[in-house]
Amino acid sequence: MRRIVFTTLALLALALPAAAHAQDDSTTERRPARPRDRDGDCRCGLREVRDDDGGTSRRRGLWFSAGLGAGSESFDANDGLGWSDDQGGGMVFIKLGGTVSRSFLLGVELNGWARTYRYEGYDRSLGTIMAVGQWYPARNSGLWLKGGLGFAADVYDEYGPGGRTITKNGSAVSIGLGYDIPVGRRASITPLVDIQRQHYDTHDERVVGIGVGITLH
Repeated sequence: MRRIVFTTLALLALALPAAAHAQDDSTTERRPARPRDRDGDCRCGLREVRDDDGGTSRRRGLWFSAGLGAGSESFDANDGLGWSDDQGGGMVFIKLGGTVSRSFLLGVELNGWARTYRYEGYDRSLGTIMAVGQWYPARNSGLWLKGGLGFAADVYDEYGPGGRTITKNGSAVSIGLGYDIPVGRRASITPLVDIQRQHYDTHDERVVGIGVGITLH
């Protein structure tokens, strides 16, 4: 788990300078020319001051994000033995919603984790659907923090003749962070880290994942 978190922080650290440079270039391109009089002198005054709404924020209207990653799963059977060893698996996510303000997005997120236990003869998957809020501490930065609350499903699927599928339903909460790196007028590449906690009648699940997605604003 520590390796996952450290790897994600390193990705974000590399992404910050690139994103900041891209945003600076965008700001320079969009800055209006200062008005000049007939003699060519700059008429400096209140018109030079940029309104807060004149920033370089790309967030407006509907938004969509989807991507892939890897996640580490562990469970607690509530038997006093604590959490199990981590098991790695693949992760996929889809998010979409609307822009409340340039600092806050609301939406719905579908998230799935899966692993094949070939020698044991079964597949295991965890899925969630959550209402999520995504907050950007700085309006013109790509850094965001996320929180979510919703429903979860734990699916156990055995192979071969006589195999069975067992599905358990529960609740889920999540927190996460990421960074939108602009690659186009309305598109960004988004590295992220996500932590989920799922509760069922018989056990609890924990999934820590890192991933990369494409975000459209």
